[in-house]
Amino acid sequence: MARTVARVRSIDQRLRGEIEKGLRTRTACAPEECRQRGRRRDARPARRHPAVRDVLATDIEAAYDGDPAAQSFEEIVLAYPGLQATAVHRLAHVLWRPTFRWCAS
Repeated sequence: MARTVARVRSIDQRLRGEIEKGLRTRTACAPEECRQRGRRRDARPARRHPAVRDVLATDIEAAYDGDPAAQSFEEIVLAYPGLQATAVHRLAHVLWRPTFRWCAS
């Protein structure tokens, strides 16, 4: 489970970095200003992360129930590329709003 937590944290950090880079490119703000604005904007989709996590939990359960060879939920999270594709799609859907559209595409 520790690997899963580390992976989620890594995704959050990369998302924050992408938001900051996008702000720098699109608004030409100073690095520190972009970092602060990125953190504020990052909080908005983060409020929706629990809903995405809940849906992904049902995706994991469905994969586990559908594969008799699966040993654990963690195995599915770490080893099933279809789940990763689904997770990326679900997060992109949350980000597909005018404020974050550039980040999701």
